[in-house]
Amino acid sequence: PYQHYLAGDKYECNGILSGSALSMHKAFTNLVHRVGLDRSEAIRMCSLYPARVLLMDDHYGKIAPGYAAKFLVLDDQFRIVKTII
Repeated sequence: PYQHYLAGDKYECNGILSGSALSMHKAFTNLVHRVGLDRSEAIRMCSLYPARVLLMDDHYGKIAPGYAAKFLVLDDQFRIVKTII
């Protein structure tokens, strides 16, 4: 049995932080609204840079021919309008 439970925006086990429940979408909005980053850099931080770390940037992390089309369409308030897979 999984002993970790969701407590708000994090996972805990016996009252101790054991992980985050932060989505990449929420991370993006935090980077723009709370940190003050430009949207284009926040997008790279949530797509291209993780793909590079995972050595998957030849198929993921940007919109280009031959790359996997997995991304969110957001409105002006960064609400999810559509998911494209």
